[in-house]
Amino acid sequence: MEDALSRGKANETGGLQHADGADALIHVGIDTVKLGGTFFSLKVEKGQQVKAGDLLLYRSPA
Repeated sequence: MEDALSRGKANETGGLQHADGADALIHVGIDTVKLGGTFFSLKVEKGQQVKAGDLLLYRSPA
């Protein structure tokens, strides 16, 4: 299990922290900040426990 840590201003990035302390950064797309989060919605909250297979982020069709 991992904890969701943070997100970018446009919901295009997120961080995860494993129980052993290892961190991971997730970044989606190129120039996504310019979209202002229009097409992205996060499906987890900061501090929420997540596991393999959980939906973290959704990108709606343009």
